Amino acid sequence: MSQKELEEIRKKRLQQMKSKYSPQSSQEMQKKQQQMEIQRQSALSQLMTVEARERLKRIGLVKPEKVRSIENRIIQMARMYQGRKITENELITILEQLAEKETKVTIQRRNWDLSDSDDEL
Repeated sequence: MSQKELEEIRKKRLQQMKSKYSPQSSQEMQKKQQQMEIQRQSALSQLMTVEARERLKRIGLVKPEKVRSIENRIIQMARMYQGRKITENELITILEQLAEKETKVTIQRRNWDLSDSDDEL
Protein backbone atom coordinates (compact mmCIF):
# COMPACT_ATOMS: atom_id res chain seq x y z
CA MET A 1 0.00 0.00 0.00
CA SER A 2 1.15 3.44 -0.79
CA GLN A 3 1.27 6.33 1.61
CA LYS A 4 -1.70 8.00 -0.09
CA GLU A 5 -3.85 4.90 0.24
CA LEU A 6 -3.02 4.61 3.93
CA GLU A 7 -3.86 8.24 4.45
CA GLU A 8 -7.23 7.82 2.69
CA ILE A 9 -8.05 4.77 4.80
CA ARG A 10 -7.18 6.68 7.96
CA LYS A 11 -9.40 9.60 6.95
CA LYS A 12 -12.32 7.30 6.18
CA ARG A 13 -11.89 5.48 9.46
CA LEU A 14 -11.66 8.75 11.36
CA GLN A 15 -14.87 9.99 9.72
CA GLN A 16 -16.63 6.74 10.58
CA MET A 17 -15.58 7.03 14.19
CA LYS A 18 -16.64 10.67 14.36
CA SER A 19 -20.04 9.93 12.91
CA LYS A 20 -20.51 6.95 15.19
CA TYR A 21 -19.46 8.67 18.42
CA SER A 22 -20.26 12.29 17.61
CA PRO A 23 -22.56 14.02 20.04
CA GLN A 24 -26.00 14.88 18.87
CA SER A 25 -26.85 18.43 18.03
CA SER A 26 -26.94 20.72 21.01
CA GLN A 27 -30.66 21.37 20.57
CA GLU A 28 -31.45 17.65 20.71
CA MET A 29 -29.28 17.23 23.77
CA GLN A 30 -30.95 20.17 25.48
CA LYS A 31 -34.39 18.76 24.72
CA LYS A 32 -33.40 15.38 26.16
CA GLN A 33 -31.96 17.02 29.26
CA GLN A 34 -35.11 19.07 29.72
CA GLN A 35 -37.28 15.97 29.34
CA MET A 36 -35.15 14.08 31.84
CA GLU A 37 -35.36 16.98 34.30
CA ILE A 38 -39.15 17.15 33.89
CA GLN A 39 -39.41 13.41 34.55
CA ARG A 40 -37.13 13.77 37.57
CA GLN A 41 -39.20 16.59 39.04
CA SER A 42 -42.39 14.68 38.36
CA ALA A 43 -41.03 11.62 40.14
CA LEU A 44 -39.87 13.71 43.09
CA SER A 45 -43.26 15.38 43.41
CA GLN A 46 -44.86 11.94 43.60
CA LEU A 47 -42.29 10.68 46.10
CA MET A 48 -42.36 13.60 48.54
CA THR A 49 -44.99 15.32 50.60
CA VAL A 50 -45.71 19.00 50.01
CA GLU A 51 -43.86 20.02 53.18
CA ALA A 52 -40.78 18.02 52.22
CA ARG A 53 -40.73 19.56 48.72
CA GLU A 54 -41.00 23.05 50.21
CA ARG A 55 -38.11 22.36 52.56
CA LEU A 56 -36.01 21.03 49.69
CA LYS A 57 -36.74 24.17 47.67
CA ARG A 58 -35.64 26.35 50.57
CA ILE A 59 -32.43 24.36 50.86
CA GLY A 60 -31.90 24.88 47.13
CA LEU A 61 -31.99 28.63 47.62
CA VAL A 62 -29.14 28.46 50.10
CA LYS A 63 -27.12 25.48 48.84
CA PRO A 64 -28.11 24.57 45.29
CA GLU A 65 -25.22 22.13 44.91
CA LYS A 66 -26.59 19.89 47.68
CA VAL A 67 -30.10 19.63 46.26
CA ARG A 68 -29.05 17.25 43.50
CA SER A 69 -27.43 14.80 45.92
CA ILE A 70 -30.46 14.97 48.20
CA GLU A 71 -32.77 14.32 45.27
CA ASN A 72 -30.64 11.34 44.21
CA ARG A 73 -30.84 9.94 47.73
CA ILE A 74 -34.63 10.33 47.75
CA ILE A 75 -34.97 8.54 44.42
CA GLN A 76 -32.78 5.69 45.71
CA MET A 77 -34.88 5.43 48.85
CA ALA A 78 -38.05 5.35 46.78
CA ARG A 79 -36.75 2.37 44.85
CA MET A 80 -36.24 0.51 48.11
CA TYR A 81 -39.42 1.63 49.88
CA GLN A 82 -42.00 1.61 47.14
CA GLY A 83 -45.43 2.99 47.83
CA ARG A 84 -44.79 5.67 50.41
CA LYS A 85 -43.91 9.31 50.26
CA ILE A 86 -40.93 10.93 51.92
CA THR A 87 -42.10 13.16 54.76
CA GLU A 88 -40.44 16.29 56.03
CA ASN A 89 -39.06 14.43 59.05
CA GLU A 90 -37.51 11.80 56.80
CA LEU A 91 -35.99 14.58 54.68
CA ILE A 92 -34.47 16.07 57.83
CA THR A 93 -32.99 12.66 58.64
CA ILE A 94 -31.49 12.46 55.16
CA LEU A 95 -29.99 15.92 55.59
CA GLU A 96 -28.47 14.95 58.91
CA GLN A 97 -26.94 11.83 57.37
CA LEU A 98 -25.41 13.88 54.57
CA ALA A 99 -24.09 16.43 57.05
CA GLU A 100 -22.33 13.68 58.99
CA LYS A 101 -20.55 12.50 55.86
CA GLU A 102 -19.11 15.91 55.08
CA THR A 103 -15.62 16.55 56.24
CA LYS A 104 -15.25 19.49 58.52
CA VAL A 105 -12.12 21.55 58.62
CA THR A 106 -11.26 23.36 61.79
CA ILE A 107 -8.52 25.92 61.99
CA GLN A 108 -6.80 26.51 65.26
CA ARG A 109 -4.98 29.77 65.61
CA ARG A 110 -2.15 30.20 67.98
CA ASN A 111 -1.17 33.49 69.47
CA TRP A 112 2.43 34.21 68.80
CA ASP A 113 4.32 36.84 70.63
CA LEU A 114 5.72 38.85 67.74
CA SER A 115 7.06 41.71 69.77
CA ASP A 116 10.70 42.51 69.22
CA SER A 117 13.05 42.06 72.10
CA ASP A 118 14.60 45.44 71.20
CA ASP A 119 11.38 47.22 72.12
CA GLU A 120 11.65 46.07 75.70
CA LEU A 121 14.98 47.81 76.25
